[in-house]
Amino acid sequence: MPKVSVIIPIYNTEKYLRKCLDSVCNQTLSDIEIICVNDCSTDNSLEILEEYASKDNRIKLIDFKENKGAAVARNAGIDEAKGEYIGFVDSDDFIDLDFYEKLYNKAIETGADVTKSNLIFENFCNEDNKKEYHNLQEVRINKLYLNHIPTTLIKKSFLTNNKIAFPEILKNAEDSVFEVMVGAKANKIEIVGSVFYHYNYNNLSLNNTEIYSKEKIKNLLLSFEKNIDYINQIEISSQCYQEFISHRFNVLIRTILEKCDGNIDIINILEENLKILKNKFKYALLFDESNKISILKKIIKSRNANVNNINVIPKRIFYVWFGDKKTTLANVCIDNWREKLPDFEIIEVGKFSSYFDFEYEYNNCKWFKDVYDRKLWAFVSDYVRTKVLYEYGGIYLDTDITIKKDLSPLLKHNFFIGEESVSRIGVGIFGSKAKHPYLEKVLRFYQNKIYNSPLYIIPDIYTEIYENGNLEDVYVYKTEAFYPFKYQTEYKPECITQNTYTVHWWNASWINSSNLSFLRNKHHLAALRKRTLKQ
Repeated sequence: MPKVSVIIPIYNTEKYLRKCLDSVCNQTLSDIEIICVNDCSTDNSLEILEEYASKDNRIKLIDFKENKGAAVARNAGIDEAKGEYIGFVDSDDFIDLDFYEKLYNKAIETGADVTKSNLIFENFCNEDNKKEYHNLQEVRINKLYLNHIPTTLIKKSFLTNNKIAFPEILKNAEDSVFEVMVGAKANKIEIVGSVFYHYNYNNLSLNNTEIYSKEKIKNLLLSFEKNIDYINQIEISSQCYQEFISHRFNVLIRTILEKCDGNIDIINILEENLKILKNKFKYALLFDESNKISILKKIIKSRNANVNNINVIPKRIFYVWFGDKKTTLANVCIDNWREKLPDFEIIEVGKFSSYFDFEYEYNNCKWFKDVYDRKLWAFVSDYVRTKVLYEYGGIYLDTDITIKKDLSPLLKHNFFIGEESVSRIGVGIFGSKAKHPYLEKVLRFYQNKIYNSPLYIIPDIYTEIYENGNLEDVYVYKTEAFYPFKYQTEYKPECITQNTYTVHWWNASWINSSNLSFLRNKHHLAALRKRTLKQ
């Protein structure tokens, strides 16, 4: 009996397969069997597998004559496995050479049903241009939260005795159900922090860029439903239940909204299924994600609405600058605007600008006074941009945004703005005619309501007001228009499309840690002051 059976499902991964197989075949733990399941690949994957199998007699090859999906492939590998423990490697990933030696030794030493490595993302860098990894020592095991099955080594008798297998009815959504079944039944799960599973995060891969079909959305919903059914059957505290289901629910909603590309039919499927799913919950969730759906429906409606082709917004750019002298990035961006928009008037608004009555606002808007006195210049800008565009109309630009193409086509709207992320509105660039009711509502919030609300970040404020306001003439552009790559992700030229107007470089230097307490607790302090005055 080999110590470990490694199961590798393969489908059209010839580009990465050799690196994967090399990392498995050269493990320092040599007493392993390697079960490769070719899921009817149409590229040269099978030829590569046969080449490796001819050189290494530990490799067992199962060749499907029709594509059956990863769940069926992995289950076939489990059935074939003779090892004491079972591991899974995806064929476009690779592992450290001492991966299974360390996981196996930890399992024998502790008697754990499951041992688990750390996870590192290949081909993905964070904002510091460093490879990003997940420290799975922080994983919350008590919440049945296993995080990526290929990072685990699982005792085969544990799977057999508990009748745990990948649900074959779910195609491309089977991992989450398997994770829950393993996490719920395992007597002990041990983490080995010194070894890594290398996940190939290819930003251009199908999995990361595809728009999900109705079938795939239904599969994800069915996977979540099976998670609920399983959790409902086992002994688990109400807190653990709520935290786990809320987490999975949040991931589900975000994934679907990111991948539906504004397809109203998919949004309707999601809405209908959520009504059914919520009836299965034993306990109320910690939050309600249904608001994101209503926001998205409004956005889709606004995109489909007819718009006036005559310029409504004045042909001018406003930007706001208070405090120290401009950064290098700000000067580069402003120079870019002048080059790309030669027929636009570009106007700086500061303390002494004729477009903004500083003395009046300082003495009459408590929020503006508080953030100005604390030198929170980004929050000063939040109020000023809203006030200036409300009074005069035009386009506002953050000073960490560059222009890719002419903004003139945007002037036809009464008001335009863009998604920063799924169901969250960004305010690095937006445009409006003068006296638009959207901006009036935002100003009222700053002037009358902000101290009674936990909101203080401007995208959250604009999103909240858009969601709850009757604003039918607001046109919301997709993320590719103004924010083609996300905050804290690496910029790649491929993110620019023919529909991209601007690039936001996410300078994010605005936060001052010494003032976070004020920002986060202002509404609590306001309530405390009210109670004190009453006493």
